[in-house]
Amino acid sequence: MIAELRKAYEGVVPETETNLAASLEQIYVETNRQFIFLVDEWDCVMRERQEAEEAVS
Repeated sequence: MIAELRKAYEGVVPETETNLAASLEQIYVETNRQFIFLVDEWDCVMRERQEAEEAVS
């Protein structure tokens, strides 16, 4: 998710940042714009499955 935020807010989230909450806070500080993001349950399940499959490979 942080990698996706880096793409959407290029130059705002440092490559060294690994904390989602800190990343979101940095975006707000830099842009001074509030935003809403949604993570649906299906997306979460698919991401976890993909990560698990990659770990086994």
